[in-house]
Amino acid sequence: MALTLVALGPAGPAGAQLRITDPDDPARDVRRQRRDIERGVDAADDDRLLRPDRKVTYEDVLRRPDDVDLNFAWAQTQVLSGDVKGAAATLERILLRNPDLPRVRLLRAVVLYRLDSIDEAEREFEAIQNLPMDPKLRAEVSRYQSEIALARKPTRYTATLSVGMQYDWNRNASPLSGQNSFFNILVPVGEDDQRQSDWSIQSIGRFEMIHDLGLQDPHKVGAAVTYLRNEQARVDEYDLQVGAVEGSAILDWAPTVVQPRLYARKVRLANQRYGDAQGADLRVEQRLSGTLSVYGFGAGEYQTFDSISEIPDAPENDGPMFLASVGMTAILAPAHRLVLEAGVLRKRADVDFVSYRAPTATLSYIWLLGAGAFLTGSVNGEIDYYDAPDPTVSTDDRRDTIGRARATLGVPVALMVGEEAALGLDFLKDLTFYVTGEAISNRSTVSNFSYENWRWGFGLTKRWDF
Repeated sequence: MALTLVALGPAGPAGAQLRITDPDDPARDVRRQRRDIERGVDAADDDRLLRPDRKVTYEDVLRRPDDVDLNFAWAQTQVLSGDVKGAAATLERILLRNPDLPRVRLLRAVVLYRLDSIDEAEREFEAIQNLPMDPKLRAEVSRYQSEIALARKPTRYTATLSVGMQYDWNRNASPLSGQNSFFNILVPVGEDDQRQSDWSIQSIGRFEMIHDLGLQDPHKVGAAVTYLRNEQARVDEYDLQVGAVEGSAILDWAPTVVQPRLYARKVRLANQRYGDAQGADLRVEQRLSGTLSVYGFGAGEYQTFDSISEIPDAPENDGPMFLASVGMTAILAPAHRLVLEAGVLRKRADVDFVSYRAPTATLSYIWLLGAGAFLTGSVNGEIDYYDAPDPTVSTDDRRDTIGRARATLGVPVALMVGEEAALGLDFLKDLTFYVTGEAISNRSTVSNFSYENWRWGFGLTKRWDF
């Protein structure tokens, strides 16, 4: 989590004053991790039927135009690369000669569903449900019929719940040097502020509503409520609760999609009211092709903080924060997706020595492993340039260079117990087990703020759509 406590006072009976060095949102890293998992789950869900079992090119099809298996794999490849209309033509060509192949008709029904031909897709699913087929394919038919029933609803609801455990090697971000600067004098870190490892239990719940406005363009409005709770085993000052509400819209003028959002967030730290924020963001995406899109993102929020026993001077962090970035999303291959983003962040606070500006960059990657499993990875960095030094710490200009690397592996629980054994167990639907690891490095020109941390965790994510 983006929460760092360091000692500013000398070691000794008087103790050490605590300060948060990244006060904008203590839950930021948790939400980033959660977002990575959600992206992986969504992508893997789309991959259940579509992943080809071999690499196929159009030249292969030209050499063997009557090979059903080859043409079927080519249609799967076309869908994953974004050429859904081309896949429909390929499947229709197969069915002209082989009209009763269940897997081909099933994929055609899925393609029609993706082309928003809901009525035609529903007829196709109904026509094939009585054909002899593998139980796994029959389960796919049932799943898409449920999806169609949901798609017909003008208002859809989604609930997600994640519960997991996390281990931090350096939970309190103890300085690498073992020393803190105090009025330009280096003093040893006190015993209570030396590196502490700790376990925590994390839970995140989210309830979301999306309503189709019923217009010619598929515009939607939505609202969501999110609650995050993190309970430490030993380092109680890091116990965290975050509640957030938001309202949003998806304005789809294909190939341009505009997504505005308003939100409010409240944070409790160490079981005390710590702060809140209200803000807005805007994402504008332009789809350049079936495999490439670019986007711009802007956000602004105003943050206020309350004095708590661990951080009596927290109100010094009151002020606005702004972020502007541009990015690119690319499908490199049917199972590989890449997101690259670069931006600038600006934090203004009541005092200059906690105000900073920062260039940021993030590279994210999703690898669909098949059968609903996925691997996500991300590397992001920023350089925080502070407006002024803190005279109680050091007269040196403060600059923090922060790097994070994260990887998450997700596997459907149904796959772990065996797909055949899971066919009759509805509660296993959309239940994913994940394992995650992360490395954080913060190098600062002021010794107090240089630290490293390694963390890993595991948990379960469950999703309901209704």
